[in-house]
Amino acid sequence: MKKKWASIILLLVLGSLMVTLPNVGIVKAQNTIYIRADGSIEGTGKIQRNGNTYTVTGDIDGGVVVEKDGIILDGAGYVVRGTGVEHSSGISLKVRSNITVSNFRIESFYYGVIMLPNYISLGVPDGESSNNMITENTITGCTIGITLFESSNNNIIGNTLKNSTYGIQIVESSYNVIDFGYNNVSENNITNNINGIWIERSSNNTIFGNTIINNSDIGIFLNGAGYNNIIGNNITKNGRGILVTILISYNNIIHHNNFVNNTDHVETDDSHDIWDNGFEGNYWSDYNGIDNNGDGIGDTSYIIDENNQDNYPLMNPVDISLIPEFPSWIILPLFLVVTLLAIVLKKKLSWI
Repeated sequence: MKKKWASIILLLVLGSLMVTLPNVGIVKAQNTIYIRADGSIEGTGKIQRNGNTYTVTGDIDGGVVVEKDGIILDGAGYVVRGTGVEHSSGISLKVRSNITVSNFRIESFYYGVIMLPNYISLGVPDGESSNNMITENTITGCTIGITLFESSNNNIIGNTLKNSTYGIQIVESSYNVIDFGYNNVSENNITNNINGIWIERSSNNTIFGNTIINNSDIGIFLNGAGYNNIIGNNITKNGRGILVTILISYNNIIHHNNFVNNTDHVETDDSHDIWDNGFEGNYWSDYNGIDNNGDGIGDTSYIIDENNQDNYPLMNPVDISLIPEFPSWIILPLFLVVTLLAIVLKKKLSWI
């Protein structure tokens, strides 16, 4: 009889576990605000609409999901605050385009701002988030400040990203580095994170005029990343200024940056990148070469490793505010043209 009751109790316990298991690990969204595709606002009275401009009028606890293209979302300096729950997001743009997100203070989400595609079967992306502008926001205390996941032709300009695991992350899920890229990350202040800018399996992005300081592990990470333009950045006091890994990272163009007092300025893993524009390279705080002719360029190369060297190291730090910005699509052709002209000129001179 005791065995029979023990069996019944065991069945009841197992039955209750079967009921509760499907709910384990599922976090329901709380206080989520929606800007619907028809332009209506759900979940708050703290956003006012004027045409296609949506202006926040008070601090918000919870995230904002945008389902309408072509709008301006103005935070007006107010806080959007989360609780750090895994995969929560402050501003979510899924398959969205032509949206401006500005003037927010975004705190304590897993993703501060996230752009991502929709998915069809087997995780294949269907559509992407493109031509969006994320500007003049302060994002702090997040796992990832801004994430561009399989998203192209977006602008991340003039934001402050701090005290997060990753400041900005640009990621493409497959190993094809051609499909997604061409994003512009400019004039951001990326400080006191673990990692500053993280680019993985994404190409032809422009990283220009950013201040990347005091990130404890990596300033800029390139993994499976090709033909990215890293120009005119202050890369200072990071664990590693730039880390380039072996996974198909190649032909990234890196010049007119200031590498100052990083524990290691650059760490590479059999990558082949370009560290000058054919005339000028980068400033390295530990360069010990000389400049006999006073042209501001060191007379000897700065050696990074057996595959990488800066042929024209600068003797003085760069004022990055004076460097003209070029569209990412034009930098590589210009570099190739200049290189070809230099080769032709060298051959002509050898014939004289």
